[in-house]
Amino acid sequence: MRSLFIFLVLFGLSFTRPASAESHITPEMGAAIEAWLADDDATALPALGAMAAAGDRSVQLLLSQIERHTPAGGETSWVSALDDDARMSLFRTPGDPAADPWVMQLAAKGDPLAQALKASRQPDATIETAQALFAAGEVEQAKRLTWNILAGGRFDAILNLPPEEPLNEALDYVKWMQGWFLGGALSPEQRKWVLVSPKEGRMLGMVLVNMLAPVMNPALAPREPVARVTRALQGSAQDLVEEGPQGIGFVAKLLERQARTDPDLKALGNMCTRLCADEVGTCLLGSVLLLGGYERVMEQDSPYEGLIPQADYVASLRAQNTAERRLRRAVAIGFGGGTGYRVSQCLAGHMGG
Repeated sequence: MRSLFIFLVLFGLSFTRPASAESHITPEMGAAIEAWLADDDATALPALGAMAAAGDRSVQLLLSQIERHTPAGGETSWVSALDDDARMSLFRTPGDPAADPWVMQLAAKGDPLAQALKASRQPDATIETAQALFAAGEVEQAKRLTWNILAGGRFDAILNLPPEEPLNEALDYVKWMQGWFLGGALSPEQRKWVLVSPKEGRMLGMVLVNMLAPVMNPALAPREPVARVTRALQGSAQDLVEEGPQGIGFVAKLLERQARTDPDLKALGNMCTRLCADEVGTCLLGSVLLLGGYERVMEQDSPYEGLIPQADYVASLRAQNTAERRLRRAVAIGFGGGTGYRVSQCLAGHMGG
């Protein structure tokens, strides 16, 4: 683990931007994408399906990614009301619900991005796949994969990246962890350090610190009360609730600040601003707990940045409504409700708790 600490000290600060998004969006495609972002599947999906059936590769990738990455319970009522055959035909070859998803068909034909997307779904996906996704402009997919690689214990895959590696841009949470080990962990006022630390990568960085510091060097692990914050970000906040208003207030303030700029958190922030304008921070904390931790917040991604930039997705009604549907499903199945409701009665009221 010493090599991990050395890497964090040497971790590069200069980044290279990924390839630009595709720019061949036709008026018809643009209208369908706008309808999807407006949460209007009845308009968007049949139109996109017709384009995919006509052979548009980018729309085929978009539909495959929408099908793949819409979280359980996150689909619209229009889609959930369809029978299985009709639903599959929206996302695959029309009239053939048994067909492979478009991304699998494209991968079989040798499409490099489709092959990378397919490979990223495997539990043994490699850092090379993340590099390919990043180079193709799929930054959020690359970030999610690098997180899965690290969380799965394959630290060497990250340690071996040279400082000039472009993929480092997707590793802002590793950069934040570096800052913790070089300053935050040694600060006599860790809470204050966390509040003024760089926003980029802060939330996942805190989760990563909580995961790795005890293994690397227990002296670098968060002390109470910051440790309670990191546990809350991992989905467990019972001790934070027991600490009382001061503890809840700190993490609520942190999340509210973060939601103003953090692409992962912005959709939830917009939802909480709409539903609970007077207590956005506690609504955000309750939402994180209902979802099961900040790793699940990271799933608020554009399905395909080649057509829908992440900034457009997280600012959309689609992203807000998807977040709300996910939370309602969590309530319906009884997941994470107790603590989530205790920190935000407003959220509980809107979610039926």
